[in-house]
Amino acid sequence: MTIEKLGGINPLNGLDNAKRPKNASGAPGNRDVINVSEEGLKKAEAYYLAEIASATSDVRAELVERIKEKIKDPGYISAAVIDSTASKIMDAYGL
Repeated sequence: MTIEKLGGINPLNGLDNAKRPKNASGAPGNRDVINVSEEGLKKAEAYYLAEIASATSDVRAELVERIKEKIKDPGYISAAVIDSTASKIMDAYGL
């Protein structure tokens, strides 16, 4: 006994030609509206800022080169420079 292919039945046949309303109510000018909570807005902003931070280089090459040149000068590193640097580090950590 042989069963021949009868041809598939596609439930989507004919839907391409179906006429659909442009919007659900049929009235022009109706718009979809969403409300986002305050928490959602904060999380979206935090996500956006995290994406910017991850895309931004942490090292500024031109600044590193300037500092390397300054350090090569034997007269650059002095007690005043060490004190200033230490103060800035302490301020950054709130100490």
